[in-house]
Amino acid sequence: MHSFFQGAIGKVAIYDYELPAVTVRNHYQIIVPPVVGSSSFIKNVGSASNKSSGTTLSVTVPNNGVSAGNTLIVKVAHEYTVSGPTVIDSKGNIYTRDQTSPNGSTTMRASIFSAPINAALEPGDTILLTIPVSVGTKAMCVDEFSGLIFTSNLDQKNNTSSTSTTPGGTIPITTTQADELLTGFVAVNGPSEEAYTEDSLAQWTGLTRVGTTGGAATTNITLNSAYKSVAMALKASSLTSCHDAPPSVERINLTGALAVGKSIQ
Repeated sequence: MHSFFQGAIGKVAIYDYELPAVTVRNHYQIIVPPVVGSSSFIKNVGSASNKSSGTTLSVTVPNNGVSAGNTLIVKVAHEYTVSGPTVIDSKGNIYTRDQTSPNGSTTMRASIFSAPINAALEPGDTILLTIPVSVGTKAMCVDEFSGLIFTSNLDQKNNTSSTSTTPGGTIPITTTQADELLTGFVAVNGPSEEAYTEDSLAQWTGLTRVGTTGGAATTNITLNSAYKSVAMALKASSLTSCHDAPPSVERINLTGALAVGKSIQ
């Protein structure tokens, strides 16, 4: 007998109930892993956080610098402000605020930036976050990626705020073209020592976690971020989390899809 099935063969299971879509996808991807896109994570450039009143926070570029032609993704969260923050660096690269959102009870704001690096950053250069008004708790994290195009690279974005322990499950990203970098983070009104588990079913790769600690739990903010590189247009489940913070603690989830292309050399 000839087989018309090409590819891997896996076990068959029979359920007496309807499986969630994410579980079906996970079973399928165990047998047929998704094709990875051409964008690549290079490194965590740095992170910073504090609970001191002020309008700025900065990350110092480490010894290996940041190469021209790569892209920096900056994730930020801080106590609530009416408008969003800005980011600059000491070489004059342009940082675009791709998304910003407060939580429902207006106690914090989260933002995500992307910056094509035209002027290479050298060791000791700084990446500076400026917040519109003085706040106490704030945190930022900077990651470097290669392979992203430099012009109009944001394809899609989405966000939500909730007290759910899985806030990303209700905000899918539907990309419109093949080969993209998906990146996102969950900003939590809680300390960095709280347990956090990424949604393994969505196959995100975790990035550096940063947050504050000390005092009442809700006086702190923690960033939990991740990414995945995809090689085809798709509808992706957003980054989700399981957090030990009380269910009443709010979380902001931001995600974005950035187009991939040949880096500028």
